Amino acid sequence: MLISFKSISSIFLLLMFLSASGRLLAEEPCQKESDDCTAVDTWAFGVATGLGIRTNPLVDGDDIPLVILPSISYYGDNFFINNLDFGYTFHQSEEWMFSLLATPSYDRVFFERWDVGNILVNLSATDVGLTAGGDTGDPRDNLTEITGYELKDRKFSILGGLEISKLLEQGEIQFNILSDLSDIHSGNEVRFAWTRPIFNRQWQSTIGFTWKDKAMTDYYYGVDADEIVDNRAAYQAKDSFSPFIRIAWKQQSTDGDFWRFGLEYQKLDSSISDSPIVDKDYVITLFFGKQFNF
Repeated sequence: MLISFKSISSIFLLLMFLSASGRLLAEEPCQKESDDCTAVDTWAFGVATGLGIRTNPLVDGDDIPLVILPSISYYGDNFFINNLDFGYTFHQSEEWMFSLLATPSYDRVFFERWDVGNILVNLSATDVGLTAGGDTGDPRDNLTEITGYELKDRKFSILGGLEISKLLEQGEIQFNILSDLSDIHSGNEVRFAWTRPIFNRQWQSTIGFTWKDKAMTDYYYGVDADEIVDNRAAYQAKDSFSPFIRIAWKQQSTDGDFWRFGLEYQKLDSSISDSPIVDKDYVITLFFGKQFNF
């Protein structure tokens, strides 16, 4: 019998209260804070300042500026915090790591400028990513164009589940199986990312995807009948598969802080881009600036 995501989340919350510590990042934990390593049982705070943008695929949606990006992390023996991710590592070997994870769904960042996902941005990891109902043909011909201001509120949701990490000789693979813990849409999401160095250790490339089931995709990108301003058809989304590619660079400066550059391109599934509230089939995230660690 399969273990439900609700059971996993209950175990996760119990372990969070019983533990006062986060996972080891390597066989021998670091003892000094750096850009890639935080000493065990030590909080790390930072802020990146620079110029960046995240494009908004919604109709009439403003692109999101990325100028000041705070960060926070804590790693103990099992319990860890990394910006908006909270987790508990219950098994670790030299190559494998299994953790219970709580993390937000990032789709709301396009509907709300001041969503926390637009403030705490992981510069070295990915964020985030419908078939029309009613009449046949192009859904844009059948549905009225709706702006974000006319939609019902798309609420912030918390996902929880299992994270599996596999260390490779060159790089790392991460795989997340997640379900809605906040009872907002009762949806499920799968995230996959394969990261490896390129050129030298200062550059990294990542390829991956985000899969969302019908419930989650429809909650954020579907259009209900009561959101239509006339008698045209509503829009019901199906599950979505959105791949992405990313490159990231960091270089330590003479003062001990870090210069950073990141560029990510995500291709949105047609079930998202066909929605009448979406007018782009991609999301681009770009940032260049300096990371200060405290």
